[in-house]
Amino acid sequence: MHSDLDARLTIGPIEPWVTTMPIYISLLSNHLAVHPDASDSLRCNGVTIPGQASNIVGYHYEGGVPRVKDGDIYECVYTHAGVRAVIRTPAMPADAAIAVP
Repeated sequence: MHSDLDARLTIGPIEPWVTTMPIYISLLSNHLAVHPDASDSLRCNGVTIPGQASNIVGYHYEGGVPRVKDGDIYECVYTHAGVRAVIRTPAMPADAAIAVP
């Protein structure tokens, strides 16, 4: 059970004319890498993001989502055992940077 969930979300960067943004999310539960079970899922702006195992960063999710306008929201929903955690961040101009803790 995840009692304390931390997410690191990276979207882009990519050239301004590209319509699909790369997205990368790693999750920590109680300061340990989340190893999801078969029922876990992650959807960002309606797109299912596939999970991937990694020897370096543990399990993470990586894929692509349609680009939104600057100021609009990227919303990712992680579901574990029927419980949802929602992660939201605004789309930033290409020359800006933001980190979501």
